[in-house]
Amino acid sequence: MNTKIYPDSVEEKTQMCMEALEKAYAEMPEFDFDNSQAYLRDAISKIFFQQWLKGDEDEIGLDEEKIYKLMLMAEANYLLDGLEKKGYVDSIDDENGNEVVFLTTKGKNDMALINSDVDRLLHNIILN
Repeated sequence: MNTKIYPDSVEEKTQMCMEALEKAYAEMPEFDFDNSQAYLRDAISKIFFQQWLKGDEDEIGLDEEKIYKLMLMAEANYLLDGLEKKGYVDSIDDENGNEVVFLTTKGKNDMALINSDVDRLLHNIILN
């Protein structure tokens, strides 16, 4: 659930986009809408809000290429979250406020497992 409050037009366009994405995800089994939904809603809301701030509500939207990139980012985010919960990776913010992800000692020791998770995701995304 999106906890941020955006202008009504941003919220409405975000909801329309999310409904369309849910239908699109149903046709692409390599992606999991349930796991990606929160990330996508947040990212899309931010993009639409930035467009709204520019002053042209008619121009709020995303092209197919941007949507696909967001879907890939959502999947990568989900995978990283899973690896973090398993203790394989952790993250810190660098001096510029960017998140830096790194392998933990457990992650270094279990690199073969991580590679199989990544290989599986890439296989599903690229070959399907």
